[in-house]
Amino acid sequence: MTHHFSRSALAALGFAALFALAGCNATPAPAPQSSGQEISQQAAIDAVRALPEVREYEKTLAEAGTTAKIDAQSEDAEWLVQVYEIKDDHTATFNWYRVDKTTGRISAEF
Repeated sequence: MTHHFSRSALAALGFAALFALAGCNATPAPAPQSSGQEISQQAAIDAVRALPEVREYEKTLAEAGTTAKIDAQSEDAEWLVQVYEIKDDHTATFNWYRVDKTTGRISAEF
């Protein structure tokens, strides 16, 4: 018997298994629903915002009476997402994240 699964369905199952085994509550950016469809800028921002370290950073800033900013810009096949705060008239970057527009894979710059 042969089973055919779409690439995005397999990716979603893989992410679900990975996070279930790791006990992680973070969710990756949603996989594109059909081949050739890219992850939106907002979906990339939402996925980065869901990362445990970003949630903790936002919580810490909220307790200090300020808020985190999250912006994304397009760079070819990736979204470059900056998580930062405005502090004393300058930008204090928490981290930069690259989100693959096709797979939703997130990688931190530092």
